[in-house]
Amino acid sequence: MQILLGETLFTWSLLFARRRTVRLKIVGPTTLEIVAPPKYRQEQAEAFIQAKATWILATAKKLAAEEQAAAQFAIEPGKPLPFMGNSYTLTVAYHPVRPSVRLDGSLLRVCLPERLRNNQTALIQMLIHWYAEQARQHLGKKTLEWARVIGVKPISISIRDPKSRWGSCSTRGSINYSWRVILAPPSIIDYLVVHELCHLLEPNHSSRYWGLVESILPDFRTSRHWLKANGGLLMRLFPLQSQESGE
Repeated sequence: MQILLGETLFTWSLLFARRRTVRLKIVGPTTLEIVAPPKYRQEQAEAFIQAKATWILATAKKLAAEEQAAAQFAIEPGKPLPFMGNSYTLTVAYHPVRPSVRLDGSLLRVCLPERLRNNQTALIQMLIHWYAEQARQHLGKKTLEWARVIGVKPISISIRDPKSRWGSCSTRGSINYSWRVILAPPSIIDYLVVHELCHLLEPNHSSRYWGLVESILPDFRTSRHWLKANGGLLMRLFPLQSQESGE
């Protein structure tokens, strides 16, 4: 199905699920998906999309810009890749030695066996493994440091690869982070850590919760703004993500 919003023609689909609310997903710059209760009708979905037109057009434009910008970060020798807010030039060497990844000044050096020459999948997997290990070490340390400041005790800290979230906090007290957090600047990393730890005291996003965050990081809004402006690009260096809205 198709619908015209402004001057952009969107393709959209209607999926049903056992839920009470309607969820709108922007799958791509011109692709939408509605997930709704079983009896939700097509005309209702079209009206819902029209009601969200301003948000859809703005978000779709942002996604298109992020896709274009992400293309500049091709994972190949000589290209820049981010790590903790800095940019490092990727270099790749091939030797009959154990694979490795290391920082060397302004370079991010990857060494792969000769048999993996020109194997793009192996290169990407090697980089993701390295990023995840760096995230595990740094975020583990940062979480414990901030936990002492806030006065909470998470029961576990794990690094995962969620589809569109930087982190989460379970009701049991488990903190989960996306390994992509390690791509962001240190101040943003601190904000994301504090954000999740504060959920151990306030498991919601109420005004009381944000007041708690502000008491710890008075300038947290700057970090939120940075994430809104740059987070999508960092996510798009890897699998494409969706944007969602609901009612």
